[in-house]
Amino acid sequence: MISLLLIGTALADTQPTGLDGLSPFELRPRPAVVSDVMVGLGGASSLGLGAALTVQDRDWRIGAGTVSAMAVTASITELTKQLGWQRRRPYTWDTNQTSFQADGYCPRPPSAYDCKSFFSGHTSMAAVSAFSAVEALRSSGQLQSHVGFAYGAAALYTVGVGSLRVAAGKHYISDVATGALVGAAVGILVPRLVYRFH
Repeated sequence: MISLLLIGTALADTQPTGLDGLSPFELRPRPAVVSDVMVGLGGASSLGLGAALTVQDRDWRIGAGTVSAMAVTASITELTKQLGWQRRRPYTWDTNQTSFQADGYCPRPPSAYDCKSFFSGHTSMAAVSAFSAVEALRSSGQLQSHVGFAYGAAALYTVGVGSLRVAAGKHYISDVATGALVGAAVGILVPRLVYRFH
């Protein structure tokens, strides 16, 4: 958590360069809507799978692992966004939007949403949904020799959502990379901790 604070503080209100400078500095609604749908469907599918496997195996830990992982990820994401360094979203640097261009825009924003770029909640939730679903299937014995393929599919889904968030002008690459790492780590570790309970 401390490392997230340091990264966010360093990136708060400066126009990005390097990899983050590849972002489209404009708002693009279509990729944003597609990412919304993908995250919603992914989360619902993961919860549904966890519930189905819980009933099938008569093991409360499967569903509890999925729900716990999603709750922990949502909490970490929101806490990080609320801690106050106010990283501007890419679209706020749009040269056609002169109201966004003033120095120190984020300490006094017209919309707090404009200044919550770090890190991507859509990507973190996509990752935790996908990876906790893989963990649920693995713990239920459904994957057998296909675990690597399942992790690969989870990673592709996460990258897809993250790419859409960047394409939409909502996040920088570093935002989605951090969200992916947080969601994947929690999606793997929290269910495994829950599955240790007897």
